[in-house]
Amino acid sequence: MNSVGSGILVFGNYLSGVSLQNNYINARTRGIFTTWNFGLTYAKIDENNQISMDGNDHAVGIEIADISLGGEGWNIENNQVAMSKGDIAIAYRSGDRAKIIENSVDMSPLNKNVYTGILVENNSAAKITCNTVTGKEATGFSNNEGIFVRSSPSASISCNSVNNNERGIRSNDLNDNRYTIAGNTIEHHLYGLQVDEFSTIGRQELRGNRWVGPFDNGGAGAVHYGQSKQVENSKFYVNGTTCTQLWPCTVLTPNSTGVTWFNGKTGTNFTCTQATVGCAAPGLVQVSDPQLHTDLDDELRTGTYGVGTPFVTQLNWKGKAHYYNLVMNTAVGDRTAVQTAFQAAESTSDIGKLYAAKLALSNAVKGNPATVSQKAVNQIAINNQLADIAATNTALVTSTASVTLLAQKQSQLTALQSLVSSQRTIANTMKTERQAAIQQAILLNLGITTSVAPATNQKTVNSIVAEVIGTENHNLNTTQISTLQAIATQCPFEGGDAVYEARSILRKALPDVTFDDALTCGIASTRESKEDAGIVSATLYPNPTAEFTTLNYYGTGATQYILYDMLGKQISTSKLSLDNQSEKIYTSNLNAGVYQIALLQENRIIQHLTLSVVK
Repeated sequence: MNSVGSGILVFGNYLSGVSLQNNYINARTRGIFTTWNFGLTYAKIDENNQISMDGNDHAVGIEIADISLGGEGWNIENNQVAMSKGDIAIAYRSGDRAKIIENSVDMSPLNKNVYTGILVENNSAAKITCNTVTGKEATGFSNNEGIFVRSSPSASISCNSVNNNERGIRSNDLNDNRYTIAGNTIEHHLYGLQVDEFSTIGRQELRGNRWVGPFDNGGAGAVHYGQSKQVENSKFYVNGTTCTQLWPCTVLTPNSTGVTWFNGKTGTNFTCTQATVGCAAPGLVQVSDPQLHTDLDDELRTGTYGVGTPFVTQLNWKGKAHYYNLVMNTAVGDRTAVQTAFQAAESTSDIGKLYAAKLALSNAVKGNPATVSQKAVNQIAINNQLADIAATNTALVTSTASVTLLAQKQSQLTALQSLVSSQRTIANTMKTERQAAIQQAILLNLGITTSVAPATNQKTVNSIVAEVIGTENHNLNTTQISTLQAIATQCPFEGGDAVYEARSILRKALPDVTFDDALTCGIASTRESKEDAGIVSATLYPNPTAEFTTLNYYGTGATQYILYDMLGKQISTSKLSLDNQSEKIYTSNLNAGVYQIALLQENRIIQHLTLSVVK
């Protein structure tokens, strides 16, 4: 495919398998895009897909925007992605068990300096290993990163090679103590590893990362913008000495006092191995010091992770929710007594009930195991019958006993017709069962009482996903888009993981919308955002209006606005002058209704406003 808008769209699949192999795609918007797929038995984008993006400044090479409800995570392996224009080479938004392995990402031809090579967010147990990410600049850096992982518990970032980006590997938001950064080669960046404010990566023991450098322009091998407790729960233990590849000369913790981030420890450092073909990351060294798990686990379990941050209540809740998910994904026999007691206590809280509601929705998508098994057995019989008919057709070409064979074929066709009819009946049964199970999940979700934003947002997202699956119409209506936008524009520290889910769900309706959480959260972890930490909200007046409204954006730093209808269709856009600080928007030609205005700063959304037009 050459010079297409979007290359391949995988959309609305239930309980099926998808494999995309050996494709050559030159696209302007998305090379490969998957969304609203559920319960996939296998999902692969592998075997030498070659993707180049050269048309849209917000293009994405490979983008996964599915909601994780049953089935396997996508396996993105052995692909080549080259970006001449765009934002992200590989993006995996929400879900579980992402596998991003042995891909080659080349951002060096890019026409701008703001980009991400590989992005993984809100994904539990993601595996990002043996990838090569080459950035744009060898001297003088801008706002970009090779690998960016956020709010992804138990992720493994191992044996990757990243070079020539501002940040080699960047970690953001709450992860957990099963999060692993190991065996990576980090070469020529401003910061080799950056951990953002209020974020943690768990303690890293003998991980064997190689900080090759150089780290230019006043940079460092590693920087952690967190407070002392976040740095304490992100400690590195290295068998080596400072100013070697295993232990960078410069390590910065500007917001922490009294905590040493990198520490010496005896033992064998982790190393990556070279398999017969390609790169292979063996099982990572198990943490031998129980204390490495205890401290952060205790904070998550007791709901104290957020203490000392501006987001105390929300991060405390989010930490407990992450820990509950960890416990529920641990076999009952492998749980500690503390974990068992925690699960029992939280099962009746909003955390436990929201988990149960999402699990019920996942089970509804996967279907009744007995009926699913019956369908699989029947499909095998259909396949066998088709093979028998093919053999009979072959025999008819050469055989003289054509009358006998024709009778045999007719019998086989009759049997096939019966099997196909049975398969339709089974499919209708599965649909009926799914609809009933979804209604039960909706009722379960509806009955949950919430009191903090992360819980309320998760309940709302669960409800919208259930509604869409229940109607089997994967196009969001205006109310759903508006509701999801209100969640998507929140700070993830305050709004919880549902913020990421809302953004993922909206990707089909609003593909060019981006979010800058340094601005949304009012924090300044990265140098390009330090002047924007005190963002001021824009206003519309009059609102509602019939003829026009005035957008006042003084102090926001906004450079553009986009007006959308509630279906996500762009109505108009205009550049904003930094001198005037206000803009009149005429509405006399618009139909009565509700509209959205996205306020942007250098192509990044910093605020959404709702405009009501009356006639």
